[in-house]
Amino acid sequence: IAGAATAAKELFEEVGELDDLFVPIGGGGLISGACISAEALSPNCVIHGVEPLASNDAQKSLETGEIQEVKIMKNASIADGALTTKIGDLNWHFISQHVKDILTCEDDEL
Repeated sequence: IAGAATAAKELFEEVGELDDLFVPIGGGGLISGACISAEALSPNCVIHGVEPLASNDAQKSLETGEIQEVKIMKNASIADGALTTKIGDLNWHFISQHVKDILTCEDDEL
C-alpha cells in the first residue's frame, strides 16, 4: 500500500490539489495508497473507485459495509488485472473510510 501511495503522491506533487481522483480497483492496494496520499497532500480531494462490472466486489463491499466476494467468469473482462474476487482486509480499512463511491464499467468503456 505504501508503495502504491507514491503514484498518487507524485501526481499531487506535480499538479497540486485535486477536486476528484478516479482510481482503478483490483485488490485495492492502489486505491488504498491513493487514500493515504490524498489525505496528506490533497485533503479535500474526493476519491472514487472504478472497477470492471464483471468483478464489482469493491462496489458491493462499499454498498453493504463489509467485504463481499464475487464469482468471476473466465475471460470476463479485458481488465484482467482488476478481476479479483474480493478486496484485501487491510485495503478495506482505507476504502471503507476514504472512498466516496465505486463506479463500474464495461469493457467498451475502458
